[in-house]
Amino acid sequence: MGVFECGMDIFFHTDMQKDFIVQSINSCALDPAKNQAVISVRDIISTEILTASGEVYKVDGGFLDIGILDSMKDLFVNFIGAVVFCIFGFIYEKSGENKKLASSVVEGLKITPDRK
Repeated sequence: MGVFECGMDIFFHTDMQKDFIVQSINSCALDPAKNQAVISVRDIISTEILTASGEVYKVDGGFLDIGILDSMKDLFVNFIGAVVFCIFGFIYEKSGENKKLASSVVEGLKITPDRK
């Protein structure tokens, strides 16, 4: 369901994944030296958003957190990896008796008893 909601938010400009307001954030994007040091900002009481057209939006109560988009992108990339892995697995299983890789791995794992 989250992937559907994320797609709707991105392509149709809806707000199905509701944003929420937080009073503290931790971000390396705020590091002035650009050394990936994490900067903690606490007790946020309001935020202003300034657009290129000059519009100003004020968020009372804290910072508008929209971090779910990053998580959804990560899940999408994981999904793509799973599909690719499944395709390779399907091709491998359909390859018949030409499974030399698997037989060599199993051969290397055989345990022989130590006979003394």
